[in-house]
Amino acid sequence: MSVFKGELHEPELKYICVDYFCKPKSRDASTFFLSHCHADHMKGLYSSRYWSDQYINDLFKKSPEATLYCSPITALFVRNNPKIRIPEDRVQALEIGKHESICVWPNQEDAGSVEPYHVDVTLLPAGHCPGSVMFLFELPHLRVLFTGDFRADAKQISALKALHFSDNLRKDLDVVYLDNTFYSPIYEAFPSRKESLDALKELIKDWIEFRKDRLIKLTTSARFGSEFLFESLSKHFGKIHVEKDEYYNFYQHIPQLKETVTPHEKESGPIHSCFSYSTSSCCDVVKRGSANVRAIKPCALSFRAELLAKQGNVVCDNRGVFKVVYSCHSSYSEIKGILDYLNPRKVHFITSTQSKEYKYNDSESDIEEENSPDLAPKKFKGNCSGPTKLRLFQPVECVDNLSSCSEKEESSSQELSQNSLS
Repeated sequence: MSVFKGELHEPELKYICVDYFCKPKSRDASTFFLSHCHADHMKGLYSSRYWSDQYINDLFKKSPEATLYCSPITALFVRNNPKIRIPEDRVQALEIGKHESICVWPNQEDAGSVEPYHVDVTLLPAGHCPGSVMFLFELPHLRVLFTGDFRADAKQISALKALHFSDNLRKDLDVVYLDNTFYSPIYEAFPSRKESLDALKELIKDWIEFRKDRLIKLTTSARFGSEFLFESLSKHFGKIHVEKDEYYNFYQHIPQLKETVTPHEKESGPIHSCFSYSTSSCCDVVKRGSANVRAIKPCALSFRAELLAKQGNVVCDNRGVFKVVYSCHSSYSEIKGILDYLNPRKVHFITSTQSKEYKYNDSESDIEEENSPDLAPKKFKGNCSGPTKLRLFQPVECVDNLSSCSEKEESSSQELSQNSLS
């Protein structure tokens, strides 16, 4: 969960705010960036029981230069979200991988006494969820990478052109604002998403292949993030039933997802991911057929290293829910590899840590954690007997997300983009 309060610590990047839309501690911003559409990165962008959107709406009304920058898919989500009230023409979509020069205006308080400045911004695929990106901010004497939430490894990062000069020499980074969700040895490694998908397919096939009346209730841990699974599963099992508001507000606007899901029960295959966040319930078909429904939840938090080594990619908890390891965040070993490759001068952690058992031992780098409560994972209480002992689900020994890809930057960018549908 993001605990970042939006303001970059570097004074050269004042008036910029990233992934936070509530009133800041120091100065108002004029230029906003949104890495992806998950609620913990959108605080204040819309009203909820936890925060109000009054501040950001008032700011956009009184500041004609105020602009929100994001990826094209995130822009679609923002513009089609009925809860978000900022003007659509102030939401600017930036092309991923394209170098952009953006004018940052002073806020209303400093207008007239402070000159605007330009910052070079490049959006990089983050591999987390649809539209998710990292932001590379560049000034003549400063280079900052903001990862947002991401799932990548060092090989993918090393292939991104924006992080290198034309001669392929790596650019020096002054600061990295880092997604440290699983930066702990207890989350040493996760299987690749392809491995997780294979386990999920086997679990579904094992349940439905002998009885046509059996259904799958697929519960996701976030509103968006499992679309890579939807796209792949629909090719094997038919369209996935999703909640109507989700479809009409979001999915129908993304061509590569529109044909993989449906808001109509009769058009779907056996898989239902139709949980409604407003009613906290699923469709009647799943309710009526509870005896014929297998509940599956792709997740990562439960799968500490010792559980993966002992039980493999799938476990069944004490409620009968099958959990399949599936991570949209980089593992401990992946993050270590990325930090070793990038070798930044300073690192700021931007998420609440899952454990305090982390260290980065590069003596030339300085790591700082945003002030936040530590959110330790709950102890797993699974019953791992019976059907979880399928031969497919063997312990994970290593992770290689690009074992079938070439060394070219295009291959790496394509995988990150496909995984996140950027």
